[in-house]
Amino acid sequence: MLKKQLILLTTLLLLLIHGTAAAANWQWVYSDEDVGLFFDTNSIKFQRIAKGGVDKNIIYVWARYVYGYTYAQKHPHNGQIVKMVVLYEKMDIGTDTVTDLERVFYNNNGDFIDALKKGTVYHVVPGSYGDMLYSAIKEYARIHSEEITDRSLR
Repeated sequence: MLKKQLILLTTLLLLLIHGTAAAANWQWVYSDEDVGLFFDTNSIKFQRIAKGGVDKNIIYVWARYVYGYTYAQKHPHNGQIVKMVVLYEKMDIGTDTVTDLERVFYNNNGDFIDALKKGTVYHVVPGSYGDMLYSAIKEYARIHSEEITDRSLR
């Protein structure tokens, strides 16, 4: 009986550890009355390890935009008020472009509204919210390149 309880306890602890190890670590980038910008530091991976350093890499990352009330009212999606958009992006540091691979929309209650798989390539527009997010992710990747490289090779 004690052996079964020990096995059950060990299994539960392992599940708990695994669940928290995969949790997002949202890094704040910027916020104003319209939007808050964040990216998940745990999700950053390099597509390849470029010999030219981080500035030649392609980075995959989850990011999110959290909208203020007035901004959200003015920018609905399919007729619904969007409070947050979570994006999975491919950033090509060598060409300053971002490819939206997935966009997931949520309302004020945190309920799912819609998801789009896009694949659209955008140039990073200087001074935009996207530029602030892109620059922060690129800088984070530079500082933590060894850790990201280790995670990317798995």
